[in-house]
Amino acid sequence: VGGLKFDTTAKLGKEAMIEVIRSPKKVIVIAINTRASGYSNTLCHVDVSKHWNFDDLAIDSITLKDLPVKLSSFAEVADGKTIKPSDAKAKISSGEVKISKIKISSKNILRFFTFDVE
Repeated sequence: VGGLKFDTTAKLGKEAMIEVIRSPKKVIVIAINTRASGYSNTLCHVDVSKHWNFDDLAIDSITLKDLPVKLSSFAEVADGKTIKPSDAKAKISSGEVKISKIKISSKNILRFFTFDVE
């Protein structure tokens, strides 16, 4: 955790939680939708309602900065499989990577993006 520096257009703590994990062979960017409301402690304990109601979230960009390694092979992990992201795009350039057009739905509130470390 805290594997690389990043900037984002998302309002951290209000709209999203974002973290970067780096290993010798992979970088993982985790984006979690926190645009939620309607929590009820009572309804939670009696199991008659959802804990939270989420709104859809669009993040314009997450930019990984000051990269000490070269990254390639942008992908996403969904349902236990590595896939090509349906909406998000990555622009890999010298020293930074910009992931743009990230959509996080109210039904699946997190996204896992991966890169290979070269």
